[in-house]
Amino acid sequence: MRRIFVAAAVLAMALGASGPAAADDDAYNQAGDRLTEGLFQVTYDNVVEGQTIRGGTNSPFMVANPGNVVAFIAGCEQRCTRMQITLRAAGLPPLRSESTTQWQGLLILQVPQSYQRALSNYEIDYDIGCPRSDGCTMRWVAVSRGAAPSLEQRGLPRRITEAEWNAATPPVAGASLQWTTLPTSEDLRFFYPVQQWRNGAEGSARLQCLLVDGGRLRCRAATGASPGFADAALKLSPILRVSETDSTGASIRGRQIVVPIRFQPGS
Repeated sequence: MRRIFVAAAVLAMALGASGPAAADDDAYNQAGDRLTEGLFQVTYDNVVEGQTIRGGTNSPFMVANPGNVVAFIAGCEQRCTRMQITLRAAGLPPLRSESTTQWQGLLILQVPQSYQRALSNYEIDYDIGCPRSDGCTMRWVAVSRGAAPSLEQRGLPRRITEAEWNAATPPVAGASLQWTTLPTSEDLRFFYPVQQWRNGAEGSARLQCLLVDGGRLRCRAATGASPGFADAALKLSPILRVSETDSTGASIRGRQIVVPIRFQPGS
């Protein structure tokens, strides 16, 4: 009964409010029927997100990754001839799934644990084969199973404590860090808080870090970060690498390292 209830909730809530005005009711309902068929083929607890798409080849978009998404499921109206989904996460190769000849209007992409535990968001790209000039109607959801793991369980180095930060010495006056790896604009896009990205909102956070081994940093987010951006900066922190000496040649081991991270859409 729980599976039936959740499937009904998906169609009534996650998708019902987002159906495009241009989509006719018959196509919308056909897509919903296919989606329901897919939902009963996957073991899940919750719906993370859902949306209705009308078109053919659509622009890629970002979906937040809570760490326990097990599948993306999509249903398309009867006129669909093909469906494909590509999932990308930072540092991992693209993951793809296609509909079959037998099930042209149903697509299920199982998400392996390595992708579930990725610290980055997901970039999703749907491609719909459709003979209609204005495109076909597709409805999709992302579903999760089990409790969402912590960032540390997903691979984030243990955050430094207040005592560790206070025990560290300040940086040498006038010295600058010598970065060996910094995040690219592509990295920032993958770690950008999804809702803020969609709203075009910019923000920033400061990381307080200590050097560990191999130029890696162990950090925490300082207070005062823009809402949603502290976690984003923390998830990004494993990308950072720094030389073990500053611009004066002094060792930075045991010293406080402050890293400002600025998030700007389109940067």
